[in-house]
Amino acid sequence: MESRHISLTFLSGLMLSATLMAGDWPGFRGADRSGVSSEKGFKAVWPKDGLKASWVAKTCGAGYSGPAVVGNQVFLLGLQDGQEFLFKLDAKGKTAWTAPLGPSFDFNGNSFSAGPNSTPTVDGNLVYGLGSQGILVCADANSGKIVWK
Repeated sequence: MESRHISLTFLSGLMLSATLMAGDWPGFRGADRSGVSSEKGFKAVWPKDGLKASWVAKTCGAGYSGPAVVGNQVFLLGLQDGQEFLFKLDAKGKTAWTAPLGPSFDFNGNSFSAGPNSTPTVDGNLVYGLGSQGILVCADANSGKIVWK
């Protein structure tokens, strides 16, 4: 299976009901699921060669997960050695913890779904991850301990 690294694009997940800090992107398409950030003060014209990445996470394996960002925490889903995981990264891109979701959905000819396709959703101190086989996990956002599966 061809390995694909998860890119930090703001795409997938669910809406949450918690009060959010400005700039939080806690799930699919942001806090209100519009795909529009409430942040202000962006440059009107971006550099010709694009923006410089602050960091790149290559430790989360394969998949198509979008990030959920709350404060200085980033939550992603990824595939490693046939197993899917929920990852928490710190503000520097270092893995804080991983929580197992389950095995990857795999069948002959499945080249698109090489890993999870959903975005984690953060609600207060809980983070939810949905694996490619439909396994839904709720974990403690601070410790990564599975609350229920």
